[in-house]
Parts: sequence; C-alpha cells; structure tokens
Amino acid sequence: MQSSPLQFDRTKPFYPLIQSFYASVYGILELTKQSTVDVMVPLKSSDASTISIDWESVISDYKKLNSSLPSLLETPLRTLLISAYEVSVQHYDPNESVWRFFKHARNAAAHDGFFYLIIRNGISPISGSKPAIWRTKEIQMFMNGDPLFIEADGKKPFLEPGDVLQLLKDIENKF
Repeated sequence: MQSSPLQFDRTKPFYPLIQSFYASVYGILELTKQSTVDVMVPLKSSDASTISIDWESVISDYKKLNSSLPSLLETPLRTLLISAYEVSVQHYDPNESVWRFFKHARNAAAHDGFFYLIIRNGISPISGSKPAIWRTKEIQMFMNGDPLFIEADGKKPFLEPGDVLQLLKDIENKF
C-alpha cells in the first residue's frame, strides 16, 4: 500500500531529529554503494587536533556485516526513538496509552534493541489499567527480551522501520 510521505512540523521538536535520521539513512545507503569515499570530513577535537576515520574499513564492514536494510537502519532508528523521547518527555502524559507505548519502545531502543520489562518492588511497568498501546500494537509483559527492530533468536521484530516514523508523527500531533 503506497501512501504520501509523512510531513513533520518544522516548528516542533522532532523536525531536526527527523532530518538527522534521513541524512543518516542516506549516508548509509551511499556507503553501501561506494567502494571508495571521495570526500573526507575532518573531525576536529578540543585540543585542535584532527581526528581521521578509516572510511574504507567502515564501508567494508557495512558491506560484510549489515547486508539487510533493517540491520543498517537499526542504530539510526534506535537513536531517533531515544532522542525523540528525550525532547518530548516534558509533554509525557502517563494517562495516555500511546505515551506509555512510546516510553517502552524508547526503553527497548536504549536496551540494545530488546524489551526490558521487569517487575520492580511489586510494580509491573505494564498492567491492564495502564496498557501501552499504539494503533494496533500493544506492548505486554510477556514480551520481555523480545526484539524491537531486528529478528533475534527466531523472534520477529515488534516494529518495522516505518512504524517508528508513524509513531513519532502521531506523538508530534499530540503537542
């Protein structure tokens, strides 16, 4: 099903994060296509030295280790979710299931891409009275250890890459 591109509001906090995400994705796709890098970006440090990166090794590693698009997108997606949550946490409404969903997805992104749902002091992070629901997706306690984006140990990922952007758009519409 083809849909129109999501448009994020330039006046709201997610816009620069979405721009950085798109730039990362574009750069990753370009790295996988090239065998050499034509442009060297010097990275200056506070002691005035310039840090160089072995771009050939980076490209080689991407080509060898991360052959699937979801694998290549995992780090930018995790970074996007974590950053978006942090810039919007002041708007967090614990009474809304979509915000709880966002929080648990963010936590999974921060815990190496896996859900970490532990009962602490007798308190469950998710309960029947406080569900974590977004659209047709629901995070439940039995999902502890399940992967967020990348299939692991035969378990399918909970979210697809496009889900993250749609979730953020839905959250953006709330503030």
